Amino acid sequence: IRDRNRAINYVFSSNNEVGKHWRSPYTKKSIDNVLATTKKNLNTLENEMIDQILCDDQISIYLINIQCLLARLPELNCHLEEHRPHIVCIQETWLDESTEDIKIPGYVCCSRRDRYAGSNRGGILTLRRSDFNALVHVSNAEREERSWHFLKVGVDTILLGNWYRPGASSFDEFSSLYDELGKFFNQVSGIILVGDLNIHHQRWLKFSRENTNIGAEMKTLCDFHDLIQMVKEPTRNDYLLDLVMTDIGGSVAKVLTKIADHNAVLV
Repeated sequence: IRDRNRAINYVFSSNNEVGKHWRSPYTKKSIDNVLATTKKNLNTLENEMIDQILCDDQISIYLINIQCLLARLPELNCHLEEHRPHIVCIQETWLDESTEDIKIPGYVCCSRRDRYAGSNRGGILTLRRSDFNALVHVSNAEREERSWHFLKVGVDTILLGNWYRPGASSFDEFSSLYDELGKFFNQVSGIILVGDLNIHHQRWLKFSRENTNIGAEMKTLCDFHDLIQMVKEPTRNDYLLDLVMTDIGGSVAKVLTKIADHNAVLV
């Protein structure tokens, strides 16, 4: 596809062996049609491969910024029934102490962290499927809406983080995140950090409105820990805000349909 113009220039050039009957207005259109069809087929093949990977008895993680869990429960239940993920990471639950228990068919609560003070339009919740016992909660961040879990995969232990970072958060150069990752580093063989981070960095994430210092610092942290950001499409309108960062080879991320104004992501 990158050689499209070279191919067209060759065909229409007077210094080649292609017969003159090929040099017509229809030739360029034909080439464009072939290239468009090829690109469409490649995209279809890529999606089929991702679907196959996600169905091959791999552990799947579903993440969504839901913007009020109680109001969106019916939609969430439909998504979970369709995709049957082993783990569900939810941001912006908007829960507080007035809601003691959340009942979601087929799932149990592994961890919950409501926002402590101020407007309660935050909070995170991590669920595990009721027939899946390989996830345990180990700690919450002291000041941020972030929770950590150990995920057992065979003989390996994976560190799974669920994180909601509001766009107006104070920035500490991610010092607390470095400390938390350092605390568990020697206990795990891999890291998966997911959530709605509200970070913009055009050179790294592409679907961003600008390059920011916060985005650059997050990229530096990922490079330091050999984490790759897996989501390659926008997740809230034109922007990529819901991220999956991991050092586990073979991981794939697929953007799904929306709940509220964020797309869900399946890992």
